[in-house]
Amino acid sequence: MEQEWKMTINQLPSPTWNWLCMNESSLEHIKTENWGMSMETEIPWGIQCDWLQSAAEEQGGVLGGMGRDMDGLAAAGGRILRITAKEGHVEEQPVLLHAVCRDGANGIQKVEIHAEENSCVTVIMDAVSGQQDSGMAAIQTQLFVGKKASIRLVQLQMLGEGFLHLCDVGAVCQEGGRARVLQLQLGGSRVYSGLLAQLDGTDSCMEAKVGYLGRKKQRLDMNHVAKHMGARSQSRILASGVLRDQAWKLFRGTIDFAPGASDSEGEEREEVLLLGEEIVNQTIPLILCGEENVRGSHGASIGRLDEEMLFYLESRGIGAAQAEDMMVRARLDALCGEIPREESRNLVQNYVKGVISHGKE
Repeated sequence: MEQEWKMTINQLPSPTWNWLCMNESSLEHIKTENWGMSMETEIPWGIQCDWLQSAAEEQGGVLGGMGRDMDGLAAAGGRILRITAKEGHVEEQPVLLHAVCRDGANGIQKVEIHAEENSCVTVIMDAVSGQQDSGMAAIQTQLFVGKKASIRLVQLQMLGEGFLHLCDVGAVCQEGGRARVLQLQLGGSRVYSGLLAQLDGTDSCMEAKVGYLGRKKQRLDMNHVAKHMGARSQSRILASGVLRDQAWKLFRGTIDFAPGASDSEGEEREEVLLLGEEIVNQTIPLILCGEENVRGSHGASIGRLDEEMLFYLESRGIGAAQAEDMMVRARLDALCGEIPREESRNLVQNYVKGVISHGKE
């Protein structure tokens, strides 16, 4: 049955001044009709894969960075893909999830990844469509990291220029559990992304690395939160991106030390390269402290192409436009090199090359 959703998403854990219009974002007229996403899977030996039914309006489970309004939308997809690494499983090959999105259609998929005690698993998830395609692609991913277990999630978004993309990630880490997330947000017209990692257990840790490419009139809205609950927990939120043309970006990065998180450490940092005069770039670093014996740090580095570097390159026959392309690729290649699969790395590099070339036509 068709439904139309109105959502409040990407809310800061502690609001700042309302006049800044950064505390949250709103979406309206989100329709669940005209389905058009297929999720192809490649499951290595030793990993369990189940398709489960979900009830419409279902809520609960792990909270993601986009907030509870995303839960009902994700449940409207009808099915949950559950990936499970059983206790003691030793990783050999990554799980591959390939979301293919059809032009003019909507797609919603919820994915659960469970790593039982002393197990480890890597999941590489990509979302693709035709370069000129439009539609909606919404993916909610929940990570359940058991005692001394490890989940590595790689998300590669390479959608067409007209897509609305919603990417919600929530993680809960038990004692000694480790969650590592690598995201590359490269396509789409409007991208809303949220990640919330709840570090419940002692010595639990989370590392999130985010790369993005904003171009034309693309809009990127991101909310990443590390909530420290257990003692000696650790978090790192590292964002690195490029904005060009008339792109708009808002990045929220929060480290939240709750009571009981003594001796914990958190770091949040963003580096952004600006390649245009009409760019809107907004960053909110936030540290919340409910525990005294903790260490938190945050910072942002914003820069443009150095004039001396441009002069040096032009003196050797490299024009300004070509120099910009080189910097875009260099910034993204640094993160692309961390993708643990050659075919996926090549897919990202070819996509970046294609959108840069298309932008010059």
